[in-house]
Amino acid sequence: MNPLQRELRWERVWNITTLDIARTLSQELCVPVSFERVKAELRSILEAHYERNEYGVVPGLLHSEAANVLKKIASGEEFIWFAIWAERILSSEWS
Repeated sequence: MNPLQRELRWERVWNITTLDIARTLSQELCVPVSFERVKAELRSILEAHYERNEYGVVPGLLHSEAANVLKKIASGEEFIWFAIWAERILSSEWS
């Protein structure tokens, strides 16, 4: 997998994380962070990004901005568990 493909997959994770249904299914999805704490911040990052760019354009910039916000909001342990969770999502059937 090349770096662009990896960044595009992270773009999917950030979009999934901000969906209302993901919050509802957070236990079933085994998401390790509180959606209530991160959803509003991540949505604002996504909105600003998509006002400037189309889906799939500069996904690395989106990933960097979203990861920085999550690092500020979540504890260090939550961030690590989120990264592990996301890697599991990234390696699923979307591969």
